Amino acid sequence: MEIISCNLDETQWLGNLLGKYSERGDIFFLAGDLGAGKTTLAQGILAGGGVLGPVRSPTFNLINEHEGKFPFYHMDMYRIDEEEADLLGLEEYFAGDGVVVLEWPERISSLWPDEYLLIRLEIEGDSWRKLSFEAHGDRFKQILEHLLSAWRDRDASIRD
Repeated sequence: MEIISCNLDETQWLGNLLGKYSERGDIFFLAGDLGAGKTTLAQGILAGGGVLGPVRSPTFNLINEHEGKFPFYHMDMYRIDEEEADLLGLEEYFAGDGVVVLEWPERISSLWPDEYLLIRLEIEGDSWRKLSFEAHGDRFKQILEHLLSAWRDRDASIRD
């Protein structure tokens, strides 16, 4: 499924919906070039999950923990490789009771769990972004059905 977001507000709105639909144990992988909107989408996800206050990219911290309706773990793998990431204990986060929102997942692809939602963001112009969604697992297929329905109700540009 692909969605065209026309601006930052729409990207955050999509993230907000994902955050509202999220449950303990959900994993969202956000892939895309620098400036594609990964952190903007992550901010929406965390806000939709009840996280209050600013959400900044964890580029240098690697993992920022936030409290919302349950724990949210915002991660950034840009600066590390798979061996270093393995030392962070990502498997425990992936199997834990919180929600993982991880930027730059392609840097650690051998560590991916079986079930997750992969969202690829591509720059389509100054403010337009193409978001491509890949659901791995029934839980994430349900999330995409809800997201698609809400997006269509919003009367936006969409391609299945």
